[in-house]
Amino acid sequence: TNGACRAFGRIGVNPNVTTRRRVALGFATAGVVALALNTYAACALSSVDSVIKDTAWAVGRIRGKMQYSGGHAYMGLSAIVAVKGGNVKEKVKWRHVDCDEFTITPEDDTLERRSRDVQRCKRCKRRVRGMATTVIVSAFTTLGTIRFSLKRATPESDARFWKFLGVAVGCISFGTAIEPLLSFRKHCTRSTTEGIHMRNGPGFICLSIAVCIKGLSVLMHLWLRVP
Repeated sequence: TNGACRAFGRIGVNPNVTTRRRVALGFATAGVVALALNTYAACALSSVDSVIKDTAWAVGRIRGKMQYSGGHAYMGLSAIVAVKGGNVKEKVKWRHVDCDEFTITPEDDTLERRSRDVQRCKRCKRRVRGMATTVIVSAFTTLGTIRFSLKRATPESDARFWKFLGVAVGCISFGTAIEPLLSFRKHCTRSTTEGIHMRNGPGFICLSIAVCIKGLSVLMHLWLRVP
């Protein structure tokens, strides 16, 4: 009932009932899509080889003198899977990855260790541990995005409280996810080493789209004025 709260509620436009319903339900539907994408990205937490391959957050082409050269490495959030010729050759859980050995060919003692590759591997390993928490928190905040959009679909159910929560949850979910995503991209998918050339995987792409949808929901809540 205070002046600041009333002023916040007056931000935006007050469309007719039909337009309000369409916009709010449209963003609620987008929230459901974001939840589905978020769930797909979270499947990378699985330890099943085929699931890791399909939902990998980063995909790398193995080259040079690395073991399984010519194959591909699939980075999940629980393990890395090496695939060559359509068959899984090896799976290594992240907690068992030794970056001092992982970036060189073990049986080639004459190959010089690339210290920068070792550091890249260690930084990526730290980012992967953080992404496991991010993807779970992101899924829960998506449920809030859907709920608050539905609450604002009709003038009778809309209120300044729902507008505030919609904006707050959207900002928090976007802000807490975008930094880990950019950090993962910098240290994992763009940090190409001598032995692996990386690119974004489907899991990373799906969560990125989901986070952008939640960010756009903030604009919807600001645009929609409380009756």
